[in-house]
Amino acid sequence: MFLETGLLACLVVVIIAQLMPQIVASLYPTQFLELFMMRPAYWACIILETTGITHICWVLAWLLSKVFRMKEEDADDGKEKGTNMDKNVNNDNLGYVSDAA
Repeated sequence: MFLETGLLACLVVVIIAQLMPQIVASLYPTQFLELFMMRPAYWACIILETTGITHICWVLAWLLSKVFRMKEEDADDGKEKGTNMDKNVNNDNLGYVSDAA
């Protein structure tokens, strides 16, 4: 039953293909980067990161906003003309909590 579910294959892949290289890289980072395939892989990762495509969450957020026809919301912080709720607010200290009460 255990062999038919594919769970054993998942365990082997996770242990051998994912965890072992992470452990080796954390214990021996310099030697790991000096392996035969690590230099091209390193530069491929750096080039991919500079393209910005690795920030896929922004792409997904934009795509979902288009799919669900969402509109951008404007924040109402009370800074429009004549709508300041509290006249005694020091605008220089907004966002900071004073230690003295």
